Order: sequence, then structure tokens, then C-alpha cells
Amino acid sequence: MNAPFPAGPEPLEPLEDQATQEIERIPGVLAAAVWLGSGERVRDVYIAAATGASIATIRRAAGEALRNSGLAFDEAAIQIATLDATEVRTRAERASERASERARAEPSPAEAAPADIPELEPRPLWQGRFLVLDSLHVDRSGQYVTCRVDLARLGDQFTGEARELDTEAGRARAAARATLLAAEQASDAISLGLEGAAMVELFGRRYVALSVEAATTRYVSRLAGIAAVDRSVEDAACAASLSAIERWVAW
Repeated sequence: MNAPFPAGPEPLEPLEDQATQEIERIPGVLAAAVWLGSGERVRDVYIAAATGASIATIRRAAGEALRNSGLAFDEAAIQIATLDATEVRTRAERASERASERARAEPSPAEAAPADIPELEPRPLWQGRFLVLDSLHVDRSGQYVTCRVDLARLGDQFTGEARELDTEAGRARAAARATLLAAEQASDAISLGLEGAAMVELFGRRYVALSVEAATTRYVSRLAGIAAVDRSVEDAACAASLSAIERWVAW
């Protein structure tokens, strides 16, 4: 990947959503994000292209998609990065090797009949979400809580840990900060920080709402995330953090 993909703090507007969907239909495009500035003028377009795809062809097709959506734009606003398929396959192979080692170390009864086990198909190149919450560990000691978060990315794992006061708000902050520290390791040239987190009640349910400060060498943005408290405050804070940054951190 050549560069991280930033995201604005607001959810996609209908025009942005429409343009994004049109661009993602272009052959060779894995994912895209469109943000508008004032009026209906495009501020930024970020496109993740598959290795081997024609950048020039994608750029022309993306411009046509924007025009068809009735949006004004400068050519310089369209930024395209290439996903390294070789790197992805290498990581997938490493993950497969680790899984095989674990399977050999802990044989299951099903291994007694290997002929009945279907051969696993190769993992697809495109896995969907860039970062996935792999595990969350919470440790309480005295007046403090420590959260350790593991994020998975194409066979790699990134860990972040943070400590806060053992209050409801403190647990949310600890989980969010740990998530952001782990996410920073997954993409070059970005810095992530928690601006604030709060518990809110909407429609009869409790949510964790938070604001993240995200910086690259070009500029700083504030990203908003929110998630319902279904299992625990810490789990919701992790989900809210990932929802805030998933379009900022590159696929």
C-alpha cells in the first residue's frame, strides 16, 4: 500500500455514498471512499486498486463515475494506492502455517479420519474489513483497569495496551486507547489519539460514543465512532474505535 486512506468525521452523505458505490464497481477497484467539500464539490477520493490493475484506466473511470453523480472535482483529488497482492499472499501463507502448527500441536479426534476432511480452499485476496478485533483482555487491579487489545490484519496481529481508572468511563477510555495503539501499528505514517469518550443513551439503549484525532503528514482530522453496549463497555469502546478509523486506516 502506498499511503493511508484518511476519513472525515462525518458518516457518508447520500451523494458520497452513491459515488463510492459507483467507483467500487470499476474493475480492479477493491475499495473506495469519497468525501465532499463545500457544496457538491469533491474534496478527496481514495481508491484501493488491485495489483496489476491499470491506474490510468481506473482514474478515467472514477472521473466518469463522479461526473455521472453530478459532482465537480479536480483530477488531483483522485488518489489511488495499489494493494500488494504478493505481500497479502505471503501474510496469508504465514497465517496458514501458524494454523497448521497449532493443529499439529493439538490434534483433534477428527484427524483420525483425514479422508473425510475436505481440502481447504485458498483464502481470497480481498478479506473485507482491514482490521478485525481478534481478542480483548481486561485486567482489574486496585483502582485501575488495564485493557489489552489484539487486532488481526491479513494474518498479522497487532497489540495495544492502556491503563485507566476503574470507572465506567475509564474502562471505555482504556479499551479505546488500546485499540488505537494497536491500529497505529497496522499502517505507516499515521498517528491516532483519543480525544474523548462518553456513555450516551439513545432509543432506550446505551452506547459508547467517542472522538479520535487522526494525523498524517498532510493534516489532522477528528473521527467519530459509536457502538451499542451489547456485552461490555470495553467491547463497545473497541467497536466504536474501529468504526471511527476504518476508512482512515488503509485497507
